[in-house]
Amino acid sequence: MTEMDLVEATRGAAFEAIAAAVPDVLDFVRQDTQPPFTMLGDIDFENEGSKEDPLLDITLELITVYRGKDRAQLIAMMGAAGGALSGAELVADGVVFSRPRLVSGSVSGAGPDGVTFAGVQTFTLTAEPA
Repeated sequence: MTEMDLVEATRGAAFEAIAAAVPDVLDFVRQDTQPPFTMLGDIDFENEGSKEDPLLDITLELITVYRGKDRAQLIAMMGAAGGALSGAELVADGVVFSRPRLVSGSVSGAGPDGVTFAGVQTFTLTAEPA
């Protein structure tokens, strides 16, 4: 199993864990997609193992965008999506994951339009061949 196989397994397993709790989660956002939505953002990784026996430290971004007058709605959406991922038992054939852990986050103020808010949560986990 390659490092990129582990990255793809992580992406898919994280998406499935979030989608089980948040029906409007996206893997990518098409042009002109209107809020509200939650999406997987950047996936960063470092190999702490070897090419033959990879052990990836993975950082996964979860982005939530809300348009409305109540930032509390954004925070509630972030709680639902982040809560579905934090500590989840991720599953993918041939891969062992640690449980994702929230390490940082940010809730924006309103954007230039006065009603669009965004939140970012960053999670870490490890992935290695089973």
